[in-house]
Amino acid sequence: MLKRNTFVGSCVREIYLPGRRLTSVLLLSFVSIFALFGLLATSHAQAIPTAEKGGVDAFGAFTFNSTDVKELSGSSQKDVGGAVGAALLFRRFSFGQLALAARYSTVRSSTTDQTFFGGGLESHYRVGPVRPYATILYGVGGLSLPNTTYSDSGNTILVGGGVDLPLSHKFAARGEFTYSFVNITGYNNTSVGEIKISPIAVNIGLVYHIK
Repeated sequence: MLKRNTFVGSCVREIYLPGRRLTSVLLLSFVSIFALFGLLATSHAQAIPTAEKGGVDAFGAFTFNSTDVKELSGSSQKDVGGAVGAALLFRRFSFGQLALAARYSTVRSSTTDQTFFGGGLESHYRVGPVRPYATILYGVGGLSLPNTTYSDSGNTILVGGGVDLPLSHKFAARGEFTYSFVNITGYNNTSVGEIKISPIAVNIGLVYHIK
């Protein structure tokens, strides 16, 4: 089996305990947000009107993904793909700006393909000219080997954060780092059965402010 961090493994086991999934996801959400931005200095810069009133953002990004899948393909994979998503931002409060977010991502290589589709929460901030944010999403992660019949999926928690740098009134450049906990179910009764992988991704792209 793949090597797993003890803390991460504990979190994942908690998340998938029957009857406690929603509570665990919400707790992990708050932990992630405060861990990422607990030491971030508060900025008193005046927010732009669209940030005060909320709005809708859409983004597209190139994804650079690294996953340890030696058990399946015999090597660690460094794949390239893409991600798209959107966020519904609510009215800004003194501590930040919450948003509902959804995304789809896919990365492919000659030996492994990975996908993710899910939704969750984001917390956006303003620090001078930049807009840092934290995100936590819950969804389904897929894993397949193009040269074999192997294809499976499982519950996935994605946590991370990034920075948006405004380029104009409508566009911003985005840099983002994410870490995922993927529990592949072993549903297809493959020889490896149930496994857990933890893809690390760097996303670089553009954000479009729809309104």
